[in-house]
Amino acid sequence: MDLVLGEELLFKSLLDKSFKFLSYRPRSKAEVWGFLNSKIPEEKDYWEIRDKVLEKLEALNLINDLEFAEWLKEQRLSSRNPKGFLAIKQELLLKGVARELISQINPGSLDPDKEANIFSFLVRKEKVLKYSLGHQRKQKLLQILRGRGFDFGESQRLLDKFLANH
Repeated sequence: MDLVLGEELLFKSLLDKSFKFLSYRPRSKAEVWGFLNSKIPEEKDYWEIRDKVLEKLEALNLINDLEFAEWLKEQRLSSRNPKGFLAIKQELLLKGVARELISQINPGSLDPDKEANIFSFLVRKEKVLKYSLGHQRKQKLLQILRGRGFDFGESQRLLDKFLANH
């Protein structure tokens, strides 16, 4: 590398800090970029070193926005309070993933495990609505699903299936 000794030490330090930052969970390139910016001393412009660290991490396949987006989608769909694909897309945009990459993610159909997870979420929400009338209860559950980022068609399908079983 064509770095001076101090810059070489900064490069290694930033690389080590990045490894630790990435060890907890996958990150988007924008998240790592922001993290590295917070670790660069303000008195000098070390942006080239930051860019070299990012290149090294990409070469090691530790930063991959498409894989990160797929991982985040799976995490948000299988959490205790699942999110719909619209909310997941919004979160990916906030985390700096490009729209082109987000459009490559297949929302797909929900597998039975994820549907069961959504149904358990609806059971918890339904307990709060126990005094609502039938139509009001259905409307409120639909609003809850829509607020969690599910599109109307998916919300309606999930709710119909849930109400048929409960």
